Amino acid sequence: MILDVSDASFQAEVLDRSATVPVIVDLWAPWCEPCKTIGPILEKLTKAANGRVVLAKVNVDQNPAIAAAFKAQSIPAVYAMKDGARQAERLLARHASDGHAPPESIALVLWGTDNLKTEGGPIA
Repeated sequence: MILDVSDASFQAEVLDRSATVPVIVDLWAPWCEPCKTIGPILEKLTKAANGRVVLAKVNVDQNPAIAAAFKAQSIPAVYAMKDGARQAERLLARHASDGHAPPESIALVLWGTDNLKTEGGPIA
């Protein structure tokens, strides 16, 4: 499931929903070129998860309160939420330190380590 989330709907669509299913929060803006790259990847991974995860897309230009709550200083910014709390800090920032490209880092959170390939090509 992919949702467009606003400041007004964030509580119900992200925080409350994350009690039953992990929610990936994608902070983006239409003018952001890297957002145009990562957005379709997140959508593809979310669809492949078959309901095991929700993607909440937040246009930061239209919803500044959410961006402020995450203390996002740049976009794209992607976070994993479960039980109303962040489970991973800034998923896209992880790839440089753990040696993974962003899709693999995101997939790690979406599907967990039990489903990762240990050898071979990318998992996404």
